[in-house]
Amino acid sequence: MPFVFGFAPVLFLFIGSQVYFGWRAATWVRKRIRSRARRIGAIGAGLAVYLIYFVLNVRGEIDRPEPTHMTLWDALVVAPFRWWIFSATIAFLVVVLLWIGRGIAGLIRGIVRSVSSSPPPEPVTSRSSRRQFLEGAATAAVAAPFVAGAYGLLYGRLNLETTHRPIALKNLPKAFEGFRIAQLSDIHIGPFMSEDEIRKYVRIANELKPDMIVLTGDFLTFDPSPKEAVVAALSGLRAPYGVFGCLGNHDSWARSEDSLAELFGQAGVRILRQEHVAIPSSGERLNLIGIDFANHVDAVFQETYSEAPLGVADGVSQLGEL
Repeated sequence: MPFVFGFAPVLFLFIGSQVYFGWRAATWVRKRIRSRARRIGAIGAGLAVYLIYFVLNVRGEIDRPEPTHMTLWDALVVAPFRWWIFSATIAFLVVVLLWIGRGIAGLIRGIVRSVSSSPPPEPVTSRSSRRQFLEGAATAAVAAPFVAGAYGLLYGRLNLETTHRPIALKNLPKAFEGFRIAQLSDIHIGPFMSEDEIRKYVRIANELKPDMIVLTGDFLTFDPSPKEAVVAALSGLRAPYGVFGCLGNHDSWARSEDSLAELFGQAGVRILRQEHVAIPSSGERLNLIGIDFANHVDAVFQETYSEAPLGVADGVSQLGEL
């Protein structure tokens, strides 16, 4: 039941976005094409393109293994459609919020007018300028998800940034002062994060010469088929104190938690699942903790909390340094 209530708003935004932007597109065509026959032809052509892309993406993805590199199909069919779907859905959320804000503002204005004396009329030019400004701001806000989506698809997903962040931990053993941890997260292997791209990031992580490397989940997206490829791509990671990891929500949704843990184990990467491991150094130790998605916490963790634990959880995407 919680899943149904959580999914319903997403479904509303998805369907609403397609209807809303379809209506806006049809309105735009009607204003700019005078001939009725041409208007019908333009709207019909746009609808046909949309339906073709929809069918190709829905039927084409059935039983199709997730590719581990960019294909022509993914570049020309999958990428544009996903960009449209996600951008339009988020943009429609912005539209809904603007509608709500406009309704609240109108309600407040009505209440103020009902309890106060009539103010002097506002100049027409002032109202017109304010209306134009608000319309421009609303248009920019609705367009922002489309611009951000295009940026992420074309550039952002490949724009790797390596950050170095000092992290202070209370009661950290002296032996671990300056201990360097490289963290890679949310790999999501697929056509938009290829196996070759992951190998490049592995080389970069190794060049940082960290003491330990942690992989914090979401190796897959929804399809379990590329799990061998993602493990193979990450198997080149090397660190003196070892390579550890945990599993994320997408690994759970792909129903690949057990198989991923086994494959990583064969590659020398230990996946921590509701467990901890002691990292020894100069007679002292650091307790590294890993949990699966859904915040599973085992009672075995409780005994480690007083001993300077370092938690590894899904969903943190940065390279950190202690």
